[in-house]
Amino acid sequence: MKNFCQVPVILVLLVLAGCEKSIVSYQTDVVVSPAGDKDQYTVDFKLTKLGPGDDKQVLVSPRVETVIGQEAVVQGGDEQDGVSCRAIITKTNGALKASTAVFVTRDGKKIWSAAQTVSFNQ
Repeated sequence: MKNFCQVPVILVLLVLAGCEKSIVSYQTDVVVSPAGDKDQYTVDFKLTKLGPGDDKQVLVSPRVETVIGQEAVVQGGDEQDGVSCRAIITKTNGALKASTAVFVTRDGKKIWSAAQTVSFNQ
């Protein structure tokens, strides 16, 4: 009876150990900074794939320039397998707002996305 109880515990540990290796997540870093003209901004994206342990891989780190009110889009890869980064800066009553989004597509399906909106002063 004692051996019977130990087998399921070992199987569960093996299954969990196998799952740990397949866990993948992504991290986005976005920096918005003034550029050249008064209403022009540079947006630096960095998308990092985080694997098990300390495994990190920067997938893309594009830079786009945009002016207030115009969306900037940069894509890497294609519609089936790629990354799309979007940014738009808006101004309302003197306050600036940066809205950014990142999408990861694999086999034609969006498998991950992140979006954020941040208000800031000029």
